[in-house]
Amino acid sequence: MAGRLVILAGPSSVGTTSVVDTFRHREAAEGRHWHPVEIDDVLARLPARWVDVGWPGGPGELADQGLSIVDRDGRRELCVGPLLRALLRGYQAGAVAMADEGVDVIVDDVLLDQEHLDGWRRALLGRDAVWVEVRCDPDEIDRREESRGDRPLGLARAQRSTVVDGVRFDLVLDTTTTAPVANAEVLSRWLAPGTA
Repeated sequence: MAGRLVILAGPSSVGTTSVVDTFRHREAAEGRHWHPVEIDDVLARLPARWVDVGWPGGPGELADQGLSIVDRDGRRELCVGPLLRALLRGYQAGAVAMADEGVDVIVDDVLLDQEHLDGWRRALLGRDAVWVEVRCDPDEIDRREESRGDRPLGLARAQRSTVVDGVRFDLVLDTTTTAPVANAEVLSRWLAPGTA
């Protein structure tokens, strides 16, 4: 029997990872294992030569193959190159393969662009997934990004500017003033048997 697949999507610094971690600990206390699959495992391991997102070290000379932020018509946008695109397809296929093996999987994702969403649709073909939007007030996200110090300033704003068509979220969690424990509880209740 296939495991469940839950995809939480929101921009950097919105609090998705905190919700996922709190949810997993809550579920584990009840004897339920949810395996995390995180886009940061792909993005954070992309060597600096393949990244240009405003880090002090300057742009990587191969960023057109990986990840970059560019200015287009006064807006900062993410550009995904072919190497990162291939890594993302593998990450998506891996999450689905784990669920197909009977493991409940919770994905911590950022919808980088329309092609990234379409990649999920191809990977999910013929199987169900629960989509959860994680949102927060933009000013609060900017404040969090600045205070954490481990992300380039403007990354969350560039991710928020991404427009993807046809996403139908099954559940929305707002982290502006709601703590991860409360959002994790909402998610647990929503995923309880007979609910989702």
